[in-house]
Amino acid sequence: MLARANSPGSLADRLLKLEKENRWFKRGGVAALLLVGTLLAMGQTSVNRTIEAQSFVLKDDTGRMRAALAMVQGVPQLSFYDAGEKFRMALELSKDGPMLDFRDANGRPRVTMVAIDNGPADLSFMEGVGSNGNLAVDLQSWGEDSHLTLTDRDGFATSLGTSRLQSSRTGETQISSAASIVLFDKQQKVIWRAP
Repeated sequence: MLARANSPGSLADRLLKLEKENRWFKRGGVAALLLVGTLLAMGQTSVNRTIEAQSFVLKDDTGRMRAALAMVQGVPQLSFYDAGEKFRMALELSKDGPMLDFRDANGRPRVTMVAIDNGPADLSFMEGVGSNGNLAVDLQSWGEDSHLTLTDRDGFATSLGTSRLQSSRTGETQISSAASIVLFDKQQKVIWRAP
């Protein structure tokens, strides 16, 4: 037997089916609105890619400082520290030019590289401290002056290359040639030279 199209059972079934479809449409509509709202909010947010600070400190997993990027007396400096937080190395850019500095475990300078604007470029290797100074090897170039200086623990030095020498009698400054060797005593007085 055929049921009438407007019979109560048929109408209830159709209404139930429409309500189910309507729930899915509502859920889809809410999800679409959330998605559109999120995209709009993301589009309005500006991404700031600059982080500003006076210093940045890098710590190891035990909380010890191992590196720092900071302004030190108005100079940008990248410093590195050992596991005991002792200063060991720095790269800095002063108003005069860049400098790279390596220290031993006791904080004494070991290797220093300096490039002063309109001034000398210098590479120094130092070992310990003697009675009057450091045992050192120093390579320096500035304008027409270039020399290699070797210094012992007692302060005696040998300079290979150009040297600026001041006469004790006249006060006049003489510049030796790049092919010269000059030996200095502890007080930095010339004890021998050639040529």
